[in-house]
Amino acid sequence: MLRVLLADTDGENLKNFKTYIKMAFPDIRIVGGLNSSANFISQVKELSPDLIIADIRFFGAAATRMIRDTYEFFPDKRFIIYGTYNDADYMEKVMEYGVCDYLYRPVKPADLEKCLNHAKKVFEDISRMGSERERLVGRYKDNISLFRDKFMINLLNGSIQDINEIISSLEYFGIGLLPDYAVFTVRIDHFKKIILTLDEMEKHLLVYKILLIINEGLARVKNGAAVVNNLNELTVIMGDSPALFDTVDFCEELRLDILHQTQVNVTVGLGRVYNDPRDIAVSYKESEAALRYRHYMGYGTVIPIQFVEPMNNITYRYPLDKEERLVYSAVTGEYKECKILLEQIIAALRQCSPLPERLIPKIMLDILFSINRFASEQHMNVEERFSSIFPTHEIIKLDTLDKAQAMMDAALKGFCAYVLELRSGDNAKLVEKVKAYIEEHFNENISLTRLAAHAGTTPEFLSNIFLKAEGRSVYQYAISIRMQSAERLLKEGALSIDEVAAA
Repeated sequence: MLRVLLADTDGENLKNFKTYIKMAFPDIRIVGGLNSSANFISQVKELSPDLIIADIRFFGAAATRMIRDTYEFFPDKRFIIYGTYNDADYMEKVMEYGVCDYLYRPVKPADLEKCLNHAKKVFEDISRMGSERERLVGRYKDNISLFRDKFMINLLNGSIQDINEIISSLEYFGIGLLPDYAVFTVRIDHFKKIILTLDEMEKHLLVYKILLIINEGLARVKNGAAVVNNLNELTVIMGDSPALFDTVDFCEELRLDILHQTQVNVTVGLGRVYNDPRDIAVSYKESEAALRYRHYMGYGTVIPIQFVEPMNNITYRYPLDKEERLVYSAVTGEYKECKILLEQIIAALRQCSPLPERLIPKIMLDILFSINRFASEQHMNVEERFSSIFPTHEIIKLDTLDKAQAMMDAALKGFCAYVLELRSGDNAKLVEKVKAYIEEHFNENISLTRLAAHAGTTPEFLSNIFLKAEGRSVYQYAISIRMQSAERLLKEGALSIDEVAAA
């Protein structure tokens, strides 16, 4: 039953509304009638109506604020407002604050009936959406492990770099991990040979059995969470990590449990311990790298990265993905993006200090060689000015990160400007191509989507460069061509005005 609160300083109006609603809408319950706006929000909380029918002037000069505040406190409440024609602006202004309809005084029964039926429909829709959301929430909770695993994989891959997001997500998914963090990866040995004798279900059951064994082990120590990363690989994030040899012993116990219960050998790669949760991705890369040493450290073993690469603290921290994005951004002329990515690369290198001698120029040269290669792949002729923009003889002398950042930032700025200069010529050719198409097909149905497809670009890009080049839109240009043709046909006099219009 819909609960309605009436609000009007005129007692006679309150009485008339009550009488009409009780008579015409037996499924609506009047929960109260207010003749003063004092303590209005408290009254709404106490009476708990669904719908408030109120004179706009009941709220006085603060009508907009009162209705807005009520809606913010009780977003499930709705209003029907009424007033004079002079109040129209006020009533329209509050429509965004839960007002589902408004009326003009004197309120006619037919208009009120229409508004109340509309309000009932609004609440029916709200109820339906609420029920749908409850069902959706139920199904989401049944499948929340999908989102938990996706979060963990993104965390391992370094896709999440906001420390607050990481910590809040760990808490949300019930992954109670505290610093310090370490990652180990369990890989099934000789997996390709093993699965030759297994059907699809048996393959998945094997991996699932290993996951259960790992989770049983983690339940004993209460400081880790596991995820199936690939079909032949499971990864564990550990928190409050113990000393290295204690972690190695724990991994060895897991390895033996897996062998005993599944008759399958696994190798475990163990990354370093880090305090910052953002470095979980670094530890994961190290665990993956440790597994690459199986061929001479031995299959069916536990391999900590410290044992095989004791001096390397750079490779797995270096943001190679950001370097790749920097290369692409440079070749598309996005200097602002290049600047941000360069700062992030330099910041990552600062965390690895002291750096090996001559490493800085090697990294910077790798970046510019990649830019040159990618530009060539795009058939961009940048050779003419590339060496002057990126002075190799100066880059090989770089010996500090500050110097490297300053030189590369200036060079990238110049290169991006050069790229945009080259692309402006290509854009001019594209505009001419589109104009030629319009002039040939002006009497057909010309859409921006079709023109963009013909030019090999997107509608938005085409619209922007055309407007910039011609000072008018594509459609305005098409209209001008049609008008010129119409003018020519009219002057020739061979066709009637209707025939010219059709042509």
